[in-house]
Amino acid sequence: MKKDQCDGKTRKLLPMNLKFSWRLMTVLALTAGSLKAGLLAHYSFDTDFSDASGNGNDLAAGLGTPSITTTVGEHAFGGGALDLDSTISNQVYLNLTNPITFGATDAWSVAFWARHRPGNDGRTGMIVGDLTAADFIWIPRDGAIAGLRFRNSASGNADYTTPPAGVEPAGVYHHYAVVADGAGNVEVFYDNASLGTMAMATNFDITSVGQAFNQATQSMNGQIDELYIYNEAIDSAKINELFAPTSGPDLTPPTLEPANISDNRGGGPVDEQTLVTYTLTFSEDMDSGTVDATDFGNAGSATISIVSITESSPGVFQVAVMPTSPGTLQLQILPLAILKDPADNALNTEAAILDETILTVEVAAGPPVGVRRLRVYLLGGQSNAAGRGDSSGLPTSPVNLQQAQEDVDFYDGAPLTTLRPRSQFGPEITLGRRLSESIGSPDDTRVAILKYGVGGTSLKTDWKPGGDATTAGDGPRYVSFQQVVADGLAALGTAYPDATIEIEGMLWVQGERDARDLDHGEYETNLNNFIADVRETYGAGLPFVVMRLASGQTNLPAVGLAGVRAAQTAVAAADPRVPLVDSDGFSLQSDALHFDALGQQQLGEASALLFLELLPFATPPVFEVLENGDFKVSIDDAFPDFLYSLETSFSLQDGGWTELESAVSTGSSVFFTLTPFVGEERRFFRLKRSTAP
Repeated sequence: MKKDQCDGKTRKLLPMNLKFSWRLMTVLALTAGSLKAGLLAHYSFDTDFSDASGNGNDLAAGLGTPSITTTVGEHAFGGGALDLDSTISNQVYLNLTNPITFGATDAWSVAFWARHRPGNDGRTGMIVGDLTAADFIWIPRDGAIAGLRFRNSASGNADYTTPPAGVEPAGVYHHYAVVADGAGNVEVFYDNASLGTMAMATNFDITSVGQAFNQATQSMNGQIDELYIYNEAIDSAKINELFAPTSGPDLTPPTLEPANISDNRGGGPVDEQTLVTYTLTFSEDMDSGTVDATDFGNAGSATISIVSITESSPGVFQVAVMPTSPGTLQLQILPLAILKDPADNALNTEAAILDETILTVEVAAGPPVGVRRLRVYLLGGQSNAAGRGDSSGLPTSPVNLQQAQEDVDFYDGAPLTTLRPRSQFGPEITLGRRLSESIGSPDDTRVAILKYGVGGTSLKTDWKPGGDATTAGDGPRYVSFQQVVADGLAALGTAYPDATIEIEGMLWVQGERDARDLDHGEYETNLNNFIADVRETYGAGLPFVVMRLASGQTNLPAVGLAGVRAAQTAVAAADPRVPLVDSDGFSLQSDALHFDALGQQQLGEASALLFLELLPFATPPVFEVLENGDFKVSIDDAFPDFLYSLETSFSLQDGGWTELESAVSTGSSVFFTLTPFVGEERRFFRLKRSTAP
């Protein structure tokens, strides 16, 4: 070999060196920053999971069964798109052959088309990121979180609201580009328009497509198309090139599946004169001028009026319907109605398109006559307050909790109604049921719950108290909460004009966001300030029940979880009117974060018992002397399943009380009988109430 080199005979050696150099270049390009800028990977997803950039960074199935969909309307460009069908318990994703790592000073860009699957869990939306760490690009459909979130390797978030208000509609493709300039700034483009630049560290790892953070609840359920990864900050001209249509004129008519017509009444029943809002998700953007009241009707028997039609995002419409008589309600797009997309393609309406759900419309009974007192309880917090329990998990006996609880009023921003689950529910169902059974009266007293909860919100910022009874300085979620309470009280006042309305307590279900953001060190102070503000607004000394984060919520940083739990415990220990719900034994979903149907019932029941413990006896105990000389001590308005204990003392001194008898109440009254001691002249009695062991 030395002789060949000296003689210049390198014909066999040179190709080997070239081959080695090409492989080395490929590996270095995939590790990002030191080489010249360019395209690292391009996945067209037209036929497979291969990398069309020439760098050979093909994708391989990581979990589940990723596939290519070639169905018209399910891909943005070309012949296909990546189809992922993750659910709250099922993960489906792909892994890069060679993971990509960007440092804080590396410029990079990620561009893609994506759409959520119609009619499925609105929490899904991971596009790319690190399967084992916090890094991700996410397009959630939960309105409490921005429409796009970029999280860097240090768990810092850049949240961008994409129209409408961060709620990405199902079935509609949008184009996204996330651009990091390598100088501590990230800019996001949505449908070829910049949403602005945020200053933050932009170090980022990509190991997977359709999954990151390793949470099934936040995986992708829908399609991703034309995914590009660059180790440069692409400019607006390149983004326009990636966004611009390349497939010629649109000749595809829109579609609307019956499953993509949904109502906001949880399947009913509903009372006449109750507004029902339907959401219709078409396969693409529609010409809103062709979608009007004349297109809709009722395939059921109730008479209806179309109150309003609004387009919340391209291809997604809300149709508000008022049933004006009892019967059934099944919204339909009428046969031969003319609805078109912007390219003048018409929806096929040769036959009517009917909602799959038929609602029963009942005669509105109106508020009970003679109600003199409304005992109001407030419920606020984040996702476990909003509720993630599946309503099908509620029991149907001895009380059917899947149906409306007609003796409890409920308001959460929708029209005032009686307490009932929708597709999902929170602690309000068993909270209201238990409170009404204990302190409600068929004759003149009702329990009402006013609720406002938004997932992913923090006490530090979203619920920040301003420090007085006004909304000045309050965080945006706290302002919205107070508006819901004000509107709910006004609705109750209208429904029960002769009743006295009393706010008797608040349940606080929150802390996960502060634990995840590692704001636990401030949580005790923030919670004390929040309680003080709530009491300033709604009544001094108001009972304030705090749900302590559960030890099983392990989908949170351990230090943040422990810190928030400790802060909640400390606040409760310092204030006897801030009882603590120990949720450690409550049932959780597989995401180790949200309570399931049973857990939500446990939370509501436990909270109700704590509220009841703080209430005084509604009526004083009655002492009677029976004909045989025995004493009878009785109490009416007893709380079912509470422990009542009769104690006695001869001196009224501390420590001088002796328990004579105890019993768990099974109805609305409890009594004890006892025989007096021979020769005794004076004795004192007291009756104690506590939750049954």
